[in-house]
Amino acid sequence: MTARVPSDESTFANEAQRLVWGRLRNKLPGDAVLVAGLRIVDEELDHEADLVALRRALTRTT
Repeated sequence: MTARVPSDESTFANEAQRLVWGRLRNKLPGDAVLVAGLRIVDEELDHEADLVALRRALTRTT
């Protein structure tokens, strides 16, 4: 099973980013979400995360 991807239209700055994204997508479990080019903006700054992998935290109860 592969990671979920919110959009099939991800854009990459270079081929290395595309290669890493493809490998992560294929290796991460099906409950993971992989996002490319996530922008985080406020009134003063504009940042971009090239790749973000999200997965539910595993917790142990005793």
